[in-house]
Amino acid sequence: MLYFRPFAVPRHPLLRLALAALGIALMFFVLMFGLVIGAVLMGLGALAWLIRQFTHGSSGARASVGAAPSSAATPGVIEGEYVVLPKRDGNAD
Repeated sequence: MLYFRPFAVPRHPLLRLALAALGIALMFFVLMFGLVIGAVLMGLGALAWLIRQFTHGSSGARASVGAAPSSAATPGVIEGEYVVLPKRDGNAD
């Protein structure tokens, strides 16, 4: 019977133990590396958010929340221009 084994397990028990320990250590290293990278990215994101909060303060959208709505700007309404396109079959209903 023919079969393909990309990596043959060695017969010596100490070599098997060494390879198993190396594999576990490699998995642990990859896990820790990923956790450190994730923590750094979350920290940078939090730092950027804090800087944005302190530099922009209460300007922009937050300042207009307490303001009385004008007749042109009703809450929940997005104003804009649009064009009705014809349907693909050519009928413009």
